[in-house]
Amino acid sequence: MGLGAYPELGLSDARAKAAVARAKLREGIDPQAEREQAKTARIQAAAEDRSFAAIARACIEAKAPGWSNAKHGAQWEATLAAHVFPTLGKLPVADVTTDHVLRVLQPLWSRTPETASRVRGRIEAVLDYARARKLRTGDNPARWRGNLAELLPAPRKVRAVEHQPALPWAEMPTFLTALEGRAGMAALALRFAILTAARTGEVRGMTWGEVDMAGAVWTVPGKRMKAGKLHRVPLSAAALAVLEAVKVGHPARDTLVFPS
Repeated sequence: MGLGAYPELGLSDARAKAAVARAKLREGIDPQAEREQAKTARIQAAAEDRSFAAIARACIEAKAPGWSNAKHGAQWEATLAAHVFPTLGKLPVADVTTDHVLRVLQPLWSRTPETASRVRGRIEAVLDYARARKLRTGDNPARWRGNLAELLPAPRKVRAVEHQPALPWAEMPTFLTALEGRAGMAALALRFAILTAARTGEVRGMTWGEVDMAGAVWTVPGKRMKAGKLHRVPLSAAALAVLEAVKVGHPARDTLVFPS
């Protein structure tokens, strides 16, 4: 039974939740079944409140089990709360029109087209969810093709995306030498990321239980990988040296390698 995602749920809170669940088991109560019943009750309650905000939250809860990253739900909620709920939140989901959607998107479209595009997609998903639950009928007013595409410029044409320049590979030795002179956990984590070609999120969430120092292998579990598959990273002597520099005593398996 999952208790929640780290670091949103800390170790002490996880232990407390586990203790409560075990106590219920001793009383003959299935805590997982109880949680599912509570979830069903929340969805049913949301069905009675047919406002856009209530249906959006029900949509997030329904989709959450299929998301590879537990943070997606929080990101959806934050985006909708910041940009959509002030305009559409109290509106009955059945009454949302293209004009309402435009009222949300137009202030964002030229200023932050990437955010605006993401907001549009999430509104569309909520309205599709509402239609599937027979809470609204007709076309989706947040649909891009054949609808908003005729009313708004394509996001990529609003403003050219300016990517941060990559460091030329020939300058990497000089950069790493300079990095060695920097103090702090961030510099060590960056050095390790460069030496392993790992994503920053994988490095930041790395725990000592994933590291086999003797075998010189770092095993990243599938739940922390973007593709959802277990990934083994061979560790060079330089990468092992970074781990030796941050290791203090005999850390527990669930301890972060690069705490900060």
